[in-house]
Amino acid sequence: MKIAIVGANSFLSQVLLNKLVDSHSLIQVYHKKKDKLNKCIASQQIDDFLKEKPIVDYVYFIASYINFDEKAESIHEIYKTNVALLKMISDTFTNAKIINTSSVSVYKNVNSVINEDTILEPASSYGMSKLWAELIVKKHKSGGCNVRISSIFGENMKMNTFLPIIIKQAIENNSIEIYGKGDRKQNYIHVNDVAEVLVKALSLDKDCNLLAVGSKSYSNLEVANFIKEILPKTKIVFFSKDATSSFLYDNSKTNMILGLLPNNNFKEKLRNTILWIQKQY
Repeated sequence: MKIAIVGANSFLSQVLLNKLVDSHSLIQVYHKKKDKLNKCIASQQIDDFLKEKPIVDYVYFIASYINFDEKAESIHEIYKTNVALLKMISDTFTNAKIINTSSVSVYKNVNSVINEDTILEPASSYGMSKLWAELIVKKHKSGGCNVRISSIFGENMKMNTFLPIIIKQAIENNSIEIYGKGDRKQNYIHVNDVAEVLVKALSLDKDCNLLAVGSKSYSNLEVANFIKEILPKTKIVFFSKDATSSFLYDNSKTNMILGLLPNNNFKEKLRNTILWIQKQY
């Protein structure tokens, strides 16, 4: 099959590409940055891709603008990348199936376990953009599927989310700062596990929504203690309060559809991620 990966300069895209390169013809589609692209595989700038319209069977839409500050300029960028660009791809590549990377931000905060069928009610402009994108895929002529993803971690990740931030604190300062008592639970999924879900989605003969999450959510204190096991000089410092909600997930339906087993190796993959981050300093 001929497959285009839009947003190919991300660390998720490159892990996905490595899983597909031996069995499919690939095009890496990028916006501006291309430092992470595989130089041995064809690539195209997004404007050229839309203009030249190469024949492809599938489009992975991994491009995403993530911002939660709710400023007007941020909302504009969110719409432009997460919604308008996907709509242009849907209108241009009508005969290709779209596999869209969505987010768990589309769900309503129900204070209970979230699964594939939980009520959708985004609480942010970013989450709303992902829900809008899902609707585009749902209406796309050749169909597709949406993969709702929790917090991704792994080698080559960006360093601007909670997990890499506290790992960096432990490495640089021998301390981790945690809000409240650290009992808020969050969910993490390794980049390889997300890529595996995306690969399996190619074989689906029906349109559906998939949930790519870790098999268990961990409290911030649990994660801090895991890091301390690996970096024993680390001190855990508590401050202020944490009024935000915990998030728990059950993606057994997705695992059944795709024939996947739950990913139960968070601590091992966290250790590998910490070792990678250490090498960056």
